[in-house]
Amino acid sequence: MKILRSILLCVCFISCNIPSTEAQSNKSPDDMYQNVQGHFSFQPPTGWKEISTEKLKEFNQDKPIPFDFGFQKGDPYPYFLGQIRFNRKVSKNNVETYIAHATPVENLTDIAENIKDGSYLNRDLYYTKHQFFIMIAEYDDTQPILSFMAKKYSSYGYVIIHYYLSSPRSPEELVDSLKNLSKILDTFEYDQEYKFTGE
Repeated sequence: MKILRSILLCVCFISCNIPSTEAQSNKSPDDMYQNVQGHFSFQPPTGWKEISTEKLKEFNQDKPIPFDFGFQKGDPYPYFLGQIRFNRKVSKNNVETYIAHATPVENLTDIAENIKDGSYLNRDLYYTKHQFFIMIAEYDDTQPILSFMAKKYSSYGYVIIHYYLSSPRSPEELVDSLKNLSKILDTFEYDQEYKFTGE
């Protein structure tokens, strides 16, 4: 009887200390996104959901260079799509030349007025804090759309993030969008062995 009681106590202790599978699988929207294919990670903005494989196929229709990943918050905007470009290595000298010809930007939220007045549209910008090259464009299809293209080099080539949103009607809306983009770029990081060295 004593032996049986000891076994039951032991089983109870073990089962009470096994972590819940359900608890382990619950992820907050702020969890880091890991891309095994491209060897990088970043933190998507709060409330954004990863675009499904099926939805990604829709975005890739008639695209010569397909998108490899993406996240979305609204319907249809805002959302962003990413491309992983292998075998596109560049030298350190090339990157230094690109930097020399680009307009340096230290804080993305500070350039809202430059975007609103059009002075930063279709210009090469260099986000100095995290070494991203950025191009901003505005399209007028069914509705005005702002597009931010952010590129960061790696040892194998580069990753491009295309961020789309309806053209904001107020500086406050634009600043909020720039904060979202900042969160992605500020937390973006290649795995150590895939970081750009220029070699």
